[in-house]
This record gives sequence, structure tokens and C-alpha cells, in this order.
Amino acid sequence: MVYLLYKVHSICVVSMVSPHILVIDDENSWLKNLELMLSFKNYQITTTISGKDGLELIKNSPDKYDLVLLDLMIPDLSGLEIMTALQPVFASKKINVIMQTGTPDHEDIKQTLAMGAICCLGKPYGHKELYPLIDMVLSGQEPKEKIIYPKFGQ
Repeated sequence: MVYLLYKVHSICVVSMVSPHILVIDDENSWLKNLELMLSFKNYQITTTISGKDGLELIKNSPDKYDLVLLDLMIPDLSGLEIMTALQPVFASKKINVIMQTGTPDHEDIKQTLAMGAICCLGKPYGHKELYPLIDMVLSGQEPKEKIIYPKFGQ
């Protein structure tokens, strides 16, 4: 949560601005699940099932999003291709990207981390993994582990 302090005439006003998260994932059911999880924390949420549309959203407004949850395997434009296309944007603007994938040992994970992704979160995951990770990233901290796979049932 970001607090904006501004003055209106002689009155100070404090306004809360919720972080804006862009979710790019081609799995509609997973996208709906993430929308539900993120809505409980009152985040502003933008979603797309298209890698191409997600890339355009970021390129057109790189300052709009506080965090991008980016799926690695998207048919029209993969997470790796999006990260590659964003390299010129990364040169001038820090964009928080958390990769997500259901393929734990995919070689592209290491490449996206080298390109600037903060970490990779293995799917499926729940709010117990997602909320602390988002809080950490939005506060400017780096997670200790770069590749995180939840251990369900423990």
C-alpha cells in the first residue's frame, strides 16, 4: 500500500493507493484463481491471456504496474520472449517481474532470471506462498530463493 500525502488548501489529505499488478497467463482458470486471490488484498489487477497484449501493456505504460506475474509458457509469446523484448525498457526502468510456471525444470527459467525476473514461482501455488512474496517484492526486498516450488500437504 502506498500512501500519498497532498495538500488541499490548508488541509492535508492522505490517500491510499493500492499496488497495481499485471497478470499475464494463458490458462483462464488459473487467471481467475489469481484474480480472486489478489482481490482479497485489494490490489488493482489487470489480466490478459495473451503474451502479445501483455507486452504491449507494459511497453505502453511501464510505470503503471508495480508488479508483473508472468507465465513462462504462453502460446502466442512466451515469458522468455516477453522478457527479451523488455530488455530496452529494463535499461531505464525497474519492473518487478515474478515468473510462474508449471514446468519446474524448464531451461527458460534461468534465462528469465538472468534477464531481470526477481524469481520464479512454481504452479500451482496458493495465497500462503503468493502474499508474502508480493509483500517482499513490493517493499524492495529480494527473496532468498530464486526458484520457489510450494510443497503442498506439509
